[in-house]
Amino acid sequence: MERTKKSLFQRAVSLMLAAALVFSTMVVGTRQTVSAAEMSLKPNGGTITISDETCSAVTKELTWVKYKAKADGYLQLKFSGNSQVVSYPYGQVQLYNQSRNKYLSGLLEYDTGSTAATNTSEYYGVKKGTTYYIGVSSYGGVNISVKFKKVNDKSGSKKSKALNLNRKKTTVGVIGAGTTASHWFKFKTTKTQKITFNITPYLTGPVRLTLSGPGVYTRSFDITTGYWGKKDPISSTGKVRAGTYYVQIKPAAKTCTGYYKVSWK
Repeated sequence: MERTKKSLFQRAVSLMLAAALVFSTMVVGTRQTVSAAEMSLKPNGGTITISDETCSAVTKELTWVKYKAKADGYLQLKFSGNSQVVSYPYGQVQLYNQSRNKYLSGLLEYDTGSTAATNTSEYYGVKKGTTYYIGVSSYGGVNISVKFKKVNDKSGSKKSKALNLNRKKTTVGVIGAGTTASHWFKFKTTKTQKITFNITPYLTGPVRLTLSGPGVYTRSFDITTGYWGKKDPISSTGKVRAGTYYVQIKPAAKTCTGYYKVSWK
């Protein structure tokens, strides 16, 4: 199922929900002026807790989460409910630059009532030493579990530097936030055969995949967020000649970020 990508706060908050949340803050005797504070994550991640009293339905603001990457890799975000008022809290999340004036990812509308990982999880590619902000809107209290995974991406920056892939061996690549640089791979066949290249994307936007090889064999595909977390096999239409084949993976926009897995057989 393709995830919805819209502007932050485009989804309207119902008046009944907002009223219930405001009432809850009065009942528990919280401070009169409620605003969402800026939060920070440790390099390895952690848990961000947004309560009913500090959610966006009450504060009318985003919750800002600051993160500085200790190495190249990706962040994994998982959303779960933390509300005494809303059965299944929901909201939106997006990655921003250090100045918080430019978004670096597509937008996820998360829903803690969903059983599908694509609606409760997100991934961002991050670069060592770079500071990011995660902007979260929340309608009801939520917990956000964040984990960092270090990845040494060895994909080539151009065709002549393409990373060689061994047959049936899975390789992980990371698309850093705010870039449209291509990732290059290659593999070699020793006989005439049918080939299948697999990609499993965990990305916030679509990528363009081009497979080329001996002779005139060239095929291009758009891999969309509809395949998020699913293996997408791309096969030749028949047997192809022996030789070296190249794969180019290029983000369709600077808001495509996260990681992916690739393999061939």
